[in-house]
Amino acid sequence: MIKTREFKALVSLLDDEDQMISSHINDRILSLGVNALPLLEKAWEEYTWNPEMQLKISELMHHLQYQKVVEGLENWRDGDQKDLMEALYWMACYSYPELQREELDNMLDAIIRKVRQGFNPDGHPVKQVKHINQVFFDELGFGPNSRNFHNPANSMVNQVLLTKRGNPISLCSVYYLVAKKLGMPITGVNLPNLFVLMYPHETMPFYINVFNKGLIFSREDLKEYVRHLQLKMEPVFFEPCSHWDIVVRSLRNLHYSFEHLGATDRAKDIQALIDIFSK
Repeated sequence: MIKTREFKALVSLLDDEDQMISSHINDRILSLGVNALPLLEKAWEEYTWNPEMQLKISELMHHLQYQKVVEGLENWRDGDQKDLMEALYWMACYSYPELQREELDNMLDAIIRKVRQGFNPDGHPVKQVKHINQVFFDELGFGPNSRNFHNPANSMVNQVLLTKRGNPISLCSVYYLVAKKLGMPITGVNLPNLFVLMYPHETMPFYINVFNKGLIFSREDLKEYVRHLQLKMEPVFFEPCSHWDIVVRSLRNLHYSFEHLGATDRAKDIQALIDIFSK
């Protein structure tokens, strides 16, 4: 690990008039990896009198924090992918680098404890879903962020848990995580224009539109929706999707949000995260 005095000397050369020197220093700091982040944070505080230096330091911090997100998602991709929250956590870290996984788990656990009250694990699936709906939407107040649909925060699980507002897939993700903790065999379904959940019941499977207060609908209703969109009936519209699919679709939503806002650099960052899942 580099010594503090040596690191301070490196940082002081970031604004050297010789571009070759400043570029070399930039690369040297980046080569230190995420271990340099605490030192950069301290350096940023020490340069309050120099906004240009603070900007250079902030850019280095963003680059290293981004690399941390890349590594986190790559590790998740290369693992068993069972922990959906882990991938959602790394997504949120893109905009909230100080976020701790424990914060998400605590917020989710609070919802689960609330839903568990009065939940019958042996009850009929429809009644179980209606119970979750009552707590999730009516008591806790979760719902769509219709007024600011393209806000990137709608794709950040920490913000969805805090504000109780999100887009179809982020609301579905939280609802799904709650239902799975309660032992329900809920899955996601990758519909065009809308992400929903499915309960694969033996005799009568049904679907849940979390974006519409947990509205329960049938396979025939789903077919009608596809016909309304004038699309070919694809098997993927009716079958469970994987955690991988949920993460990629979530990233695509986030990418579109940044594009919609004209934040091209951030959109490029997210596209690179999407590309991780095509390797």
